[in-house]
Amino acid sequence: MPSFEWHVEWGDLIGALGALILLGGALYVVWRTVNPIAAKVTRAVDLLLGRPEEQGIPKLPSMVERIDAVSEKVDALDVANSKRIEDQNVEIAEIRAQVTPNHGSTSKLSEDVQQIAAGLAALSQRFEDHLKPKSE
Repeated sequence: MPSFEWHVEWGDLIGALGALILLGGALYVVWRTVNPIAAKVTRAVDLLLGRPEEQGIPKLPSMVERIDAVSEKVDALDVANSKRIEDQNVEIAEIRAQVTPNHGSTSKLSEDVQQIAAGLAALSQRFEDHLKPKSE
């Protein structure tokens, strides 16, 4: 069997060490550049697709689930708002019926005024009759 001798010079060691440092530096720069981008992409994917609960980290619902939840809340508010508006419309119609002028035809005050006017007319007639000279 042939023998093999290792023969390494200091220049080779320094060159290899320099290559390792250069490769490590390049990997570090790539890691520092790619890691924030990958974190943002992961966050965006989690926001769109959701994430299951795991090891104490709460579940993150998907975009569709969050939109559905908001839609249900808006529908519930819509129903409540419609009911409130209907109640207000009934109250407004009631108020409008009481404040809209109807030329006094149904007013209690109108009846009182008519009675007073009739009483004054009767009194006036009696005074005129009383003040007239008797022609007998």
